[in-house]
Amino acid sequence: MFHTNYFEIQADSYYNLGLKEGQLFKQTLVNSIDRKKQRKSWGDKLEKSKTFLELTKEAFPHLIEELKGYAKGAGVLFDDLWTLSLED
Repeated sequence: MFHTNYFEIQADSYYNLGLKEGQLFKQTLVNSIDRKKQRKSWGDKLEKSKTFLELTKEAFPHLIEELKGYAKGAGVLFDDLWTLSLED
């Protein structure tokens, strides 16, 4: 059976995994960020997200490395991706 939403990605580091994910899902991510940035509440969310960044770096450093690669691969700002990721 063929699945259109199933991807296997191999990488030698969390950063490189994120880099590949960013390249693969670039347009979807850019579209999502663009939509969210049009909302009045985006600036507040962006500021509030910084509060959680340090805590997450301590508890899940590998997640932050993956997201840094993801942002680079998609050509978006890490802060925007981080803020968007907190909405889920």
